[in-house]
Amino acid sequence: MKKSLLTVALSGALAIGFTGCMGGKELKPMTIQTNNTKSISLNAQYEDTISNKAVTLKEFKKGIEDSLDRDRKYRKLKFYNCDKNSYCQMVGREVEITDNMIDLYYLKGRGWSDRKNGKIVYRGILDINSQKNVRSLAHFQIPYSMSGDKDNFKLKAQFPTTFGNVEYGELGLANYPQLDTTDNMKADALRTFNNLNNITVPRSHTIYGEVNTKYDKKSIEANFERLVKRFSVVGFFAKDYINSISKKELNRLQLLNPYMIKYNNNLYPLSYKVYDYRGGSKVEYSLELRYKLNSDKTATLTQKDIANLKKEIEKIVND
Repeated sequence: MKKSLLTVALSGALAIGFTGCMGGKELKPMTIQTNNTKSISLNAQYEDTISNKAVTLKEFKKGIEDSLDRDRKYRKLKFYNCDKNSYCQMVGREVEITDNMIDLYYLKGRGWSDRKNGKIVYRGILDINSQKNVRSLAHFQIPYSMSGDKDNFKLKAQFPTTFGNVEYGELGLANYPQLDTTDNMKADALRTFNNLNNITVPRSHTIYGEVNTKYDKKSIEANFERLVKRFSVVGFFAKDYINSISKKELNRLQLLNPYMIKYNNNLYPLSYKVYDYRGGSKVEYSLELRYKLNSDKTATLTQKDIANLKKEIEKIVND
């Protein structure tokens, strides 16, 4: 696989932008010791008792990406206050993964940005004459390898003994300090690396069920309106759920306007229909499940949890 756009752009910038001079000072990234030789060798095994589908190598790689982003301390790299030429303020952390390397970037400063194929592309890291495109940067490279298929995988990774660091404020080029202290960024890189000890694989699955009841349609609808909140982007009720889904999924839920069943502090979208049935009603429902598989064959949602969710729906219908 070719290197990602971010990796190519930044490596080129390191080779070109940092080797110029200003005021007799040579601009080179400093090499800093991490004082750590930690390695990870993971034998990952998965079991999905909900969908009964095996985890693929593609999903495992996506799980690596998600795990590296788990419990993040710094915001994802963001450009803001851009002018008409896409010259922007920038701040945040970026993770890029190729077939054999994980690149962690901690950036802050000003620079040019562009959009191509959904990725951020940097154009020119330093203009010596105008002092534009100046930024601070810390860059950790984590070599890794993975193999396997169908629920069984192997992962090996090595924390780097050194990393590249550029502090422009100290060089007198601009008042853009590091995203954080060197020690804090180094600690975050190690914490991120340790996330590879458990590669979580995200899964989604929809279950269908029905409930027979003596109550009529109006009573059932009143129960749902009274006892269950609908999906909404307003307020804080579904904030964490919204932050965990894609924009496409968010748009779909806004159109669907489902009820959100709360169980163990998690939310599950539910839609239902009511039919007259033997003097009462039959409620047919669909419940959307989002959960994660852990690399030790456990999961964040079990069949017991699903049974409890079904009981909760029955209680709402028959309240």
